[in-house]
Amino acid sequence: MELRHLRYFTAVVQWQGYREASRRLHVAQPAISQAVADLESELGVKLFLRKKRRVSLTPEGDVFHSEALLTLAQAERAAESARRAARGEVGSLRLGFLGAASYAFLPELVRQYRAQRPGVKITLRELTPTQQAQAFAKGEIDVGVATLERRSIRWDKDDVGPVRCGIANNNQSRRRGRWLGAGRWPLPSARSNACRNAPFDL
Repeated sequence: MELRHLRYFTAVVQWQGYREASRRLHVAQPAISQAVADLESELGVKLFLRKKRRVSLTPEGDVFHSEALLTLAQAERAAESARRAARGEVGSLRLGFLGAASYAFLPELVRQYRAQRPGVKITLRELTPTQQAQAFAKGEIDVGVATLERRSIRWDKDDVGPVRCGIANNNQSRRRGRWLGAGRWPLPSARSNACRNAPFDL
């Protein structure tokens, strides 16, 4: 049983016949008829009473129709949830930060992010640069904010300031922080091309 079987079946109910369902769905009528026949064979019950060009639901079909509508609605919600997650509107963001070095700007950035994306759960972890590197490698954080400590974290580009922001870089062979930008004010690099192209907006 596939979602298309349910869509064809509910269309026949909605439009009270195979011909109109075929016209509305832009699907050949034999394909719709076969889908309904496959459903009836799989379920072992008759879903429709056929009367000339019109059809009506059997008692079993009526029960199945209610459940089919719920299933299709849930499938659409699941698809929309996936699309929202891809847009960064829902999901989770695990952020590692370096204590005092982040206090001047991080609370306001987190507040703005939560206001823009209330469906995203943010988890904050206070970590040293070395601990952030380890957390990146283990896949335990998605974003890291730290001060310059070249020997503890490997970045894709050289740092240019005292504060830097990185995101997890999922390579098959290794994980490491990907450099986004740096600066002397609370992440002015958020206006840089690197940060604008990141999959989150801080």
